[in-house]
Amino acid sequence: MGQDLLQQLLVNRADDFRLQIKQLETELELARDSLRTKEREVLASQRALTIKDEELKMVLGRLDAKEKEVKKMEEEAEDANDLRKLYALAQERLGEKSIGDLAIEKLQIEAAQLEVEAATSALHKLAEMSGEFLHKASLSIEADAYTTIFLPNGSDPNRSAAENDECLTEVTTEVSRISALTDQLVKEAGIVVRAGPAGQ
Repeated sequence: MGQDLLQQLLVNRADDFRLQIKQLETELELARDSLRTKEREVLASQRALTIKDEELKMVLGRLDAKEKEVKKMEEEAEDANDLRKLYALAQERLGEKSIGDLAIEKLQIEAAQLEVEAATSALHKLAEMSGEFLHKASLSIEADAYTTIFLPNGSDPNRSAAENDECLTEVTTEVSRISALTDQLVKEAGIVVRAGPAGQ
């Protein structure tokens, strides 16, 4: 009787042990599936980050090109204004003006006025494009922030978020500087346009 009871206990323990092994095997397989899924998600996130990084570089490149265009517009506007001032000073030194001189001056003023109006229109367009670039860059950084949850073990999400914030701050500063410069040039161009008819 005692031997049968002992044997039954051993059988029960063996069954329990086999059940535990089966459960562990099931949990291990689930863990492997989860790791494989996580690995695929991490790879997809890395690819997405690479794409977003390239997009951000393109946006920064375009902003740099637009900044150069704004500087060129500013130089052209300053040159046109300097020429008008120089011509007016020369006319003052010459004293009386003939009808021919007045006609030439009028044509030059009108030509300078047209150049300033064209520059003003271009600067308005540059301001709009700068706003669009900032919007695209913001969307890019926001998308990067969502992908940081899939970073591999050992990676620092806070560091990735800080880098994204730093990049967004750089883009925002760049666009703000271009916008401020554009506003300044537009105001200066507006003054020149208003002053043109008065000098006729």
